[in-house]
Amino acid sequence: MYGILIIELGTGKIVYEVVITIERNSKGQFIRGNSLQDLAGKRFGRLVALKLSSKKVGRKTFWDCKCDCGKSKTVRTDILKSGKTLSCGCLKKEQDKINLPNGQGRVKHGFSKTRIYNVWKSMHRRCENSEDSEYLNYGGRGIKVCREWSDINEFVEWSYFHGYQSGLTIDRIDVNGNYEPSNCRWADLEMQANNKRNNVFIEYKGKSQTISQWAKEFEVDRYLIADRYKRGIKPPRLFQKKLTPITAHLITYKGKTKTIAEWAKEIGIKPKTLAERARRDIKQPKLFFPGSLNEYRNKKIPR
Repeated sequence: MYGILIIELGTGKIVYEVVITIERNSKGQFIRGNSLQDLAGKRFGRLVALKLSSKKVGRKTFWDCKCDCGKSKTVRTDILKSGKTLSCGCLKKEQDKINLPNGQGRVKHGFSKTRIYNVWKSMHRRCENSEDSEYLNYGGRGIKVCREWSDINEFVEWSYFHGYQSGLTIDRIDVNGNYEPSNCRWADLEMQANNKRNNVFIEYKGKSQTISQWAKEFEVDRYLIADRYKRGIKPPRLFQKKLTPITAHLITYKGKTKTIAEWAKEIGIKPKTLAERARRDIKQPKLFFPGSLNEYRNKKIPR
């Protein structure tokens, strides 16, 4: 057991006195934790470590500290030693008064507990904070928040005049563009899902839509369409609720209309081979060549 006196420089006045009890072994070593360093009485910025705190999270230990301003603060040991925390918070407030004399850093807008404030803050964080988990897909790609929206009041005003509702999210029309009034809208989850960089667009009957949009139009599971698309199946078969065997499809050639299975039997090739050629959209007469397609260059279909 020993005591520490904190004395104010210049006046010699005792600011406060603490008595600290530290358990030590027979050699006088600090025994709480094999590698735990005794920080009692040491200064870290404006903080003086008083005693090892009873607080513990996992294997992380904490120290009860006293700030020069008189307030107490409990700080995790590794953070205290790294110098990341130097006061109870009073240091930042003083620096803000110097660096932000007009109060830019202080929350006076009245939106701090609202959803729209969280949207605004998240938007800035993923574009400006390199430590954010989403930074790579936003700020890391050069996407920025416009200067106008550095003021949340401007953002809120734009939002309420452009359809903001609690169930909608901020969406960039051009996914490679910035967050700015001309490139943003409030969208539901479906609209936002159809506006991703990795979306696949399929053209059919003059329309180009995502897999999700086609799935909704034809009332077919989108995962089923995606699987068929990867297998090379094309519209309209791509959008059928239940696929009919391709060998049952009709093909007209030289005035005769037969199924793939019937043509395969007549030509003398496997129905599976002919079906695969049809799936790959190979045109006639190459479609009906009885040999391999590698031989097609030097041979012709008998007339």
